[in-house]
Amino acid sequence: MSSHTNCSVNGFGRIGRLVTRLIIENQTATSPIQLIHINDMHGDATTSAYLLEFDSTHGKWQHHTCTGDNKTSTIQITNTITQHIHTIQFTNKEDPSNINWNQLNINLVVECTGVLKQRALLEPILSNESVKKIIAAHPMKEDVPNIVIGVNDSIYDPQKHHIVTAASCTTNAIAPVVKVLHENVGIKHGMITTIHNTTNTQCAIDTAWPGVKEIRRTRSAGANLIPTTTGSAKGKERKIDLLMFELSLTTFSFFFCFAFSICVFLFYYTVLLYIS
Repeated sequence: MSSHTNCSVNGFGRIGRLVTRLIIENQTATSPIQLIHINDMHGDATTSAYLLEFDSTHGKWQHHTCTGDNKTSTIQITNTITQHIHTIQFTNKEDPSNINWNQLNINLVVECTGVLKQRALLEPILSNESVKKIIAAHPMKEDVPNIVIGVNDSIYDPQKHHIVTAASCTTNAIAPVVKVLHENVGIKHGMITTIHNTTNTQCAIDTAWPGVKEIRRTRSAGANLIPTTTGSAKGKERKIDLLMFELSLTTFSFFFCFAFSICVFLFYYTVLLYIS
């Protein structure tokens, strides 16, 4: 690769927007990561720029203003202190294989859609010569390296790992603590309860909607403490290769939005790991 890595954020929801904020806030002319492209399945450039600047959970983006132009398909981010204007190319493609990654000269794709969970859906992106790595912000269903910074990042092999996942938010919360306990005290078995923030897969008000198999997921996210399951324990046993014991894990989802902050922070440093 060159002295810097041209990065694209694919999927501009909760995680995609916060990752963009982190990259831009730490980006200079000599930074190893240069964010030059954003793709979103749903929103256009104008809407995406508005949502990037004004966030219901984290507030207005301090010292930055964002303007989207649907005619030129760009988002302009202005640092209100330095007056530096950063222009990002914007596309609105549901299928990332329809994007000309070579023409955009993208080296690293940060996958934040939350729906492309099969390796087969991401591999066509690697057929573009310019793209060298894909980092998913969500767990993958196939045998893709599941990396948690500070826990098992030493397993990353740049020669053979071209698609990796930064693991789920629950795994990032649990694995560092379990690692310390296991290595210093020892664990035979355990039961873990996580409190998870509200997500877009929940209902704003009570309603039945297609694909919901657990009846408790039909309840309003803002008015209910909703118990559900998680694959984090299974994921640690299969992919992190840290635990040789059984963990029983239950998740409660409720109206709390700030849990994403630490997860995105860890995900940003996972991105840095794979370009170093």
